[in-house]
Amino acid sequence: MIDLNDDTASCSWKPLLEAATENAVTDFEIEFCDSLHEKLARFGDSARLTDA
Repeated sequence: MIDLNDDTASCSWKPLLEAATENAVTDFEIEFCDSLHEKLARFGDSARLTDA
């Protein structure tokens, strides 16, 4: 889950996204990573990964 609240972040998701992008093989994985990159570009540093 992407959470935009500063106080509930469990970790930074940028390194996880980069690793997932490098390992993406299927169309779904590639499109999913691309959509997360777009969200990161839109929301910037306020985007956080939290437990869902």
